Amino acid sequence: MNLRLIVAAILSMTVATAAQAGSVAFRLEFRSVPTAQFEVPQPQIKLIDTSTQNAITYFEIGVGNTAANYHTIYQTIRSSTAIVVTPSQSTDGTKKHPLRVTSGSTPGHSNFLVYQYSNFLPSRSVAVTVDLDADNLGPDPLFDRTLFNNGTAPNASYGVKFSNGIFLSGSLPDLTKNTSGFYSLSRSQTVSLTAAASQGSTAIPLPNAVWTGAPMLAMLPALQFLRRRWATAYRVK
Repeated sequence: MNLRLIVAAILSMTVATAAQAGSVAFRLEFRSVPTAQFEVPQPQIKLIDTSTQNAITYFEIGVGNTAANYHTIYQTIRSSTAIVVTPSQSTDGTKKHPLRVTSGSTPGHSNFLVYQYSNFLPSRSVAVTVDLDADNLGPDPLFDRTLFNNGTAPNASYGVKFSNGIFLSGSLPDLTKNTSGFYSLSRSQTVSLTAAASQGSTAIPLPNAVWTGAPMLAMLPALQFLRRRWATAYRVK
């Protein structure tokens, strides 16, 4: 029996398994957008699909400090015109986009932005610039003291759903402006590409331990030695 062929077969199976590893992932970016009609810059919230191959289908983000609210959406920028952006609400109806709070085209006030998407594929992005109002009709709040970095007040909650059914959610941590002048948060979860490619099914996380080729290569000399010993011991004389 050729041990090299056995080890080569195991290695090829290992490489094939490793090649199926993928991820669902996104990045959120928060920027200041100066506007002439407001005393403070308004936030631009940009969502980027950084997955291996899964589309983003749903996004929600709270306001954090509930003494403020989302109001008018001034601009929506899509990296591809194929992306369909629909102001929406959560399944239970408790979280609504400002346009879903009141009827007609006039936005209301809401503690959430909620969107559904079509064709929001990996490497694509959607950015919205939104008016952040104070509940007491006072001066507009600073977004980086409302969505996060709130001190004793809670930071904003968020949730991103992918085409394979995985939902990544949580609360924004306190963030620090990076060297490019904006704040960002990244999240990901490793899945098998077989599951990731399945639309509407639950992705299967990879096992905690996967065979690697290095231990097998290390064992090759010992296996060859044992093979020679066995051949000598059972040789017919």
